[in-house]
Formats: sequence, C-alpha cells, structure tokens
Amino acid sequence: MGPVIRRDDWQERLIALVEEAKARAFDWSRFDCVTWAFDVRADLIGIDGAEPWRGRYRCLNGGLRVMRKLGHASIADLVTAQCGEPISARMAQRGDLVQLQDTALGVCLGAIAATVEDGVGLVLVPMSLATLAWRV
Repeated sequence: MGPVIRRDDWQERLIALVEEAKARAFDWSRFDCVTWAFDVRADLIGIDGAEPWRGRYRCLNGGLRVMRKLGHASIADLVTAQCGEPISARMAQRGDLVQLQDTALGVCLGAIAATVEDGVGLVLVPMSLATLAWRV
C-alpha cells in the first residue's frame, strides 16, 4: 500500500465535516460510526472505502454480517485492510481513524475524537478511549 496524500485543504474539510455531522441523525450504513469515519477519510484523501457496505444493512447485526461477508472478522480488520497496519492510538493525529473502546470507529480531532452513536448522532469523546489508530 503506497503513501496516501491528504488534500491541501484537509483541515478545513475536517472542520466542515464535523460541523455538518452535528445536524445529522444516525442511520445504519449511511451515517454510523464506520461509514462516517470512512466518509471523512474519503473527503480528506479522495478514496471512498465505504462503497462495499454503504446502504447494505439496517442494524448492528446486519452490519456485522456484511462485514463478515466482505471477509473481515472485526472493525479493526476491516479498517486495516483499507488503511494499512494500525498504530498506537497515542500516535494518532488530527484526521486519523481511531478505534474507540474496541467497539466503535471515530476520527481523531486532537485531544478528542468524533464518532457516531445509535440514537444520538455525532458524539465527541476523549482520545483516552481510543485503543488503535490508522493514518489517513
């Protein structure tokens, strides 16, 4: 996997994506933690990794089934397949994808991470909850 180059205006894009997400309602396979994190990645680097699962499930169990059909045993496995080997969450930089408490995917914003929760929408949490990270 070769180096990925962020767009020149990635910082402005990241801020805009977080602001836009504040007004959105949770929606499985369209605006959930994994799909949104990959949408952010797509906007920052121009590579849409969510296309294989976008719109293909309507609940958590459905998402897990689609993930397994795509050949991934976990969210971390899915992200690693598209982003390369994970790094320590302590090394995450703004815009990197992060795994939060082994169950959710988010985006590092510095000392906090943004993720999307069922019934809530966008949530900001401390980066201390991150267990892994992937460079974007």
